[in-house]
Amino acid sequence: MKNYRSERGQALILIVFGIIAMVGLTALAVDGGTTYADRRQAQNAADSAALAAALAKVRGDSQWQAKALANAATNGYANDGVTSTVQVYSPPISGPYATHPKKNEYVQVIVTSHIDTSFARVIGIEQTTNVVQAVARAKPPEVGALFNGNAVVGLDPNGLSFDAWGTSDWYIYGGGLFANKDARAKNNKDNVQFPDGHCVTTVGTPYYFRCSPQQVGVSQYKYPDDIRPLLPPIPPCDGRAYRGADGKLHEQVGKEGRGSRVDHFEDTYAPGLYCIEDAGGNIHGGIIGTGVTFYILDQSFTMKFNGHGYFAASAPTSGPYAGVLMFSDITPNPCTQNVEFRGNGSASNVGTIFMPSACIDDRGNSDVFEDRTQLIGYRVTSNGTGQVRIRYSADDNYKKPQPPAVELVE
Repeated sequence: MKNYRSERGQALILIVFGIIAMVGLTALAVDGGTTYADRRQAQNAADSAALAAALAKVRGDSQWQAKALANAATNGYANDGVTSTVQVYSPPISGPYATHPKKNEYVQVIVTSHIDTSFARVIGIEQTTNVVQAVARAKPPEVGALFNGNAVVGLDPNGLSFDAWGTSDWYIYGGGLFANKDARAKNNKDNVQFPDGHCVTTVGTPYYFRCSPQQVGVSQYKYPDDIRPLLPPIPPCDGRAYRGADGKLHEQVGKEGRGSRVDHFEDTYAPGLYCIEDAGGNIHGGIIGTGVTFYILDQSFTMKFNGHGYFAASAPTSGPYAGVLMFSDITPNPCTQNVEFRGNGSASNVGTIFMPSACIDDRGNSDVFEDRTQLIGYRVTSNGTGQVRIRYSADDNYKKPQPPAVELVE
């Protein structure tokens, strides 16, 4: 067999190409792995720096950019212009948060990292580059309407949270109706109306409503866990109300704002916070007051407004109970508290009624008076023949203070 010099040359070329291929594969494995590991590290550094800047912003620290840069340096990205650059922006300069209505609440951190290669130099790649970014939100403290500003809320997670199967007519203004499961109006009657364009929102099924658009299948509030944090502060109720020279009940001196106990409900009240020990029975007169909040201690009762009984009170406009007219804590079992509202055509209420475990039967009014309230119960029903008119305004009702928050959004 003859060996030709040309064949020996071809073999040498193949060996060279094989070596180059092996070096390329080694570069891919080693330098590629290094680049990938750096990308993960750079992303973690960007996330941490964005959160550090957002935290500084919610604390009112004007050095939020410096905090982000220092945090990135701690994590290995010193912004030296050689191995890395770190850019910090608020509002962001790109992406969806650059044009967000609250863009100034967002912080964008962009980390650019340069990695020198080891084996890839043989194939002409001396350096690889990673560019990663993170966006964090610095959400300032705020107050927000309960249940997205719905005027009527039923919290029962298992059945008809709202039921208007009776002959009452509902007129709901300023907000919609939320049912934590199902909601029902009267078949072929259109007895639940939203004259200013709102509608019903349900976790389950809305029956016989004619408004639109109806929102169906929204996320459910876990009862009671998701409800308890929404309640106003529970007062200690360590005072005892007294009757003043003006004939009204007053808070105990020195116990203002802590809850003064009253052993009945029907009365006229001076401004203050009152803890009602016995809310049951028939109300034949008025529950009257301006700037008042009633905390119901009684866990099992049936309250009815009969004859000339009426509820004509307004909530405070400032302080921790601003907008709260009547509320109670969550009871061990729902619907051991029963409230039957019935107006006498001469008065209305202002403020939130938040009875998370109560079955509330609003039988309406023979006249056109509106309750400027947000009505929240475990079940809300209507078995009367009157008109139920509710006009919701966030300014009249309780808004839950929300603490500042920091969150990574991208």
